Amino acid sequence: MSPLPYNPLGIAVLASSSAGVFLDAIFIGLRLWARKLKKKKLVTSDYFLITAWILAFADLIRRVIGYEWGIGLHTSQILAAHGTKHINGILKLNYSSFFLWIGCATLTKLSILLIYLELFYCVTWFIWAVRITMGIAVISFFVTFGGLMMLCKPFEANWNPMLPGAECKMSQGDGFMFSGGVNLALDVILVFLPMPLVWTLNISKLKKVAVSAMFGLGFLILFVVAFRFKIIPTRDMHDVIHDGELPGILSSLELYLGMISACLPLLSPAVVKMRSVVAESRAFGYIASLEEQGGDGSHERLARHYADSKRSDEEIMVGGGFDIKIWPGEKGYGSGDKVEASK
Repeated sequence: MSPLPYNPLGIAVLASSSAGVFLDAIFIGLRLWARKLKKKKLVTSDYFLITAWILAFADLIRRVIGYEWGIGLHTSQILAAHGTKHINGILKLNYSSFFLWIGCATLTKLSILLIYLELFYCVTWFIWAVRITMGIAVISFFVTFGGLMMLCKPFEANWNPMLPGAECKMSQGDGFMFSGGVNLALDVILVFLPMPLVWTLNISKLKKVAVSAMFGLGFLILFVVAFRFKIIPTRDMHDVIHDGELPGILSSLELYLGMISACLPLLSPAVVKMRSVVAESRAFGYIASLEEQGGDGSHERLARHYADSKRSDEEIMVGGGFDIKIWPGEKGYGSGDKVEASK
């Protein structure tokens, strides 16, 4: 049995997945730290996101095993080096990735929708829109999960459609397009749903753009999904071990960006705290240097200025960055509401 040839695509898959899981861990850690700074307990959206990250980490482990077996190489290259020893195992690994992906994607979407409810909890039409979207996401999860289990007969044909006597209700490519289409529709809703409320915030246009960008990382996700849609029909599903990896990278990127997007609206306390720590370090370092030089008392003014700025930062941190207030209109919440935010 000869060694497998050089596998640049497999290396790219591992590198992108490792970077994505690592970055998501940082952002989720900052989100949890922000909760602690505001003295708030973890809520359902936090647990959903943590579980989504665990599934993403499990998928990274799957990719490490797959790389050792040759995922990213052409099927003919693996057969030439190892014969059929790992082919069936590789196909099973690829099949398991669909379940990890749909679970991670659904939990991330639910986490984002719960954040929407947390931020805009007094607007009636928005609450109902979020609840309906959550219902669609859950139904989509069960339909996709069940479809993956019952797509082909016998069951082994679900990961090996070339099995003699296999009967499949649709091809893997068609299955990807269907689940991807539903997922794209949900992504569009997630991006545009909060925009009407964001632009009613009583803040400057520049800050409105900043808040929109905070919510709108989903625009980049939409681009990734659209590009994946474009390349899937060009892939050779008979050589899915190689040709399925580029769409797989894009699918993973969608998940990683989604988890970051679920963290951004809640990071203000953590960012303010880090800024305060950096300012404190610089200020006291400068004061120490002045004292060594026998300063003229300007360090005392600097210390007072730092204390004032720290109090200001603490006030922002207590408010969570953007203190969103929703005032009911004459007809009650959701009708003529006025949304204000201070920073």
